[in-house]
Amino acid sequence: MAIVDSNDDMAQKYYRLDGGNAAIQRLISMCGLSHTTIKSGWWSMTQMTPADAVTYGKCVADGTAAGPKWTDWVLTTMRQVRGSVEQQPASQKTGGGHWGIVDALPWNLAPEASIKNGWTYIFADGLWHVNCLAVLPEDVLVVMMRYRAANSVAGLKVGDNICASVTSQLIYTPDL
Repeated sequence: MAIVDSNDDMAQKYYRLDGGNAAIQRLISMCGLSHTTIKSGWWSMTQMTPADAVTYGKCVADGTAAGPKWTDWVLTTMRQVRGSVEQQPASQKTGGGHWGIVDALPWNLAPEASIKNGWTYIFADGLWHVNCLAVLPEDVLVVMMRYRAANSVAGLKVGDNICASVTSQLIYTPDL
């Protein structure tokens, strides 16, 4: 499954079936994304600012993106993301996606988090491009970064750790 298993081939298939660039353009228009750019033919190379990523998360949460019929399904599916960074194969076509923000959430919020992480290693610039998104009942958290590291699971682990670290600094858990 494209979301649960971070399956790039399946995501590309549905991107094409939904009209390719036109699908991303609809999302930009529907959600009011003002700083998102499309790379023709590749959903995975769409670039957005952190502010647009938060807006996108809100658009998913409030039902605008998927509509009343599919919103609950999308959010539930995003809570079923599985696999650790270590389960990410070298091919980067499928694998671990349950890491980052969700690892730093308190026990009472983690099960409610609908998450999706994205990552790619760009050989042209030698950087990992990693983003973490969590849609919570009342909040959207986004961490996005680019960094230099080995093209390996160790490189992706850096992004995992940064997403969790930033989240732990943002979450306040009062002593009860």
